[in-house]
Order: sequence, then structure tokens, then C-alpha cells
Amino acid sequence: MEQRKCENVDDTKQIADDTKQIADDTKRIADDTKQIADDTKQIADDTKQIEDDTKQIADDTKQIADDTKQIEDDTKQNKRRQSSWDPNSVGLGLGYFERVKLSHSCN
Repeated sequence: MEQRKCENVDDTKQIADDTKQIADDTKRIADDTKQIADDTKQIADDTKQIEDDTKQIADDTKQIADDTKQIEDDTKQNKRRQSSWDPNSVGLGLGYFERVKLSHSCN
């Protein structure tokens, strides 16, 4: 009978140890689950930010294309407005100036 009491005490201790291990494992699982939830939220936030950045890049690219086209159109229009220059005039970046023939007399 004494042996049976010892076995019961050992079994009770084993059950207590197992119960504590289960509690520890359950807490660890809960902590891991919370961490996964936090990580998932962070990934969702990062994904949203990437989508916003991608949209902004697309908008900026379209604006650059529009600006480039406007510059091209303005350049074409300016070329049409320029009168053909006189071969007897010289362009110095400030406008055109008439060439003057200089004659030197050595008398």
C-alpha cells in the first residue's frame, strides 16, 4: 500500500509538472500569436505605403511626361515663330546684328 501511495504522489507530481508545461506552452503560443498579428499588421501597413508610393511615382511620371510634351510643343511653336535670319546678320545670343563691311584705305 505504501508503494501505491508513492506512485500516486509521483503521478500527482508528474501531472502538476505537465500542467505547468501546458500553461507555459499556452502562454508562449499566445505570445507568438500576438507577435504574428503585430507582424501581419505591419506588413499590411508597409504594403499600403508601397501602394501609395507606387501611385505617387506613377503620378509623377505622368506629370513629367506631360511637362516634356508641353516643352516639345512650345519648342515647335517657337521654331515656327522664328523668322529666317538674314545671312548678312550675325547672331550673338542677344539678337541679330547687321554685318558691316569695313574698307581700309591705306593712303
